[in-house]
Amino acid sequence: MAFHEMFHQEYQDGNTLIHPALGLGAIQSQEEQPLRRDGYVARLIRVQFKCGQTCVFHSRVKGHESPSESLASEVARALQEREE
Repeated sequence: MAFHEMFHQEYQDGNTLIHPALGLGAIQSQEEQPLRRDGYVARLIRVQFKCGQTCVFHSRVKGHESPSESLASEVARALQEREE
């Protein structure tokens, strides 16, 4: 999966993704924590990259929908234009 898709779908631990700077990584764990804002949760995803770096990425999500205030669609469009 592409890095910018990470918060848009449900993935299993062990699924791989590609970060533009860190390269290939595997999802180690995922969790959601409630936020004070009604109906929103913080989705946290821990990724271990092949280069040795471990990162935790987070996004504010309403229920089980797409991330709130995400730039993912703009990133996806820029990446697609770059490939063309």
